[in-house]
Amino acid sequence: MTKLADKDKRKVLRKNLYEKLEREGVTIPQAIKDLRRIMGLNQDEFAKRIGISLSALRRIEQGHDNFNFETLNKILNPFSLKLVVKKNSI
Repeated sequence: MTKLADKDKRKVLRKNLYEKLEREGVTIPQAIKDLRRIMGLNQDEFAKRIGISLSALRRIEQGHDNFNFETLNKILNPFSLKLVVKKNSI
């Protein structure tokens, strides 16, 4: 895939993620997988960049691992994102 096509694909992924977040939200494992793909990185590259093991990232993305806020912050940091917990209004 050319760099331009790759960049366009990542733009579409980003737009789709933001729309899902606004509409219905996403699970943390799915958000992490989407964010990694937006960066254009495979699991190994992403794990090294954020400083966690590949096996930990795989378990998190598959929803098979409990993780702490420190790990979540490592994952969100490259995107200048933070976890926000809010009360639903009824």
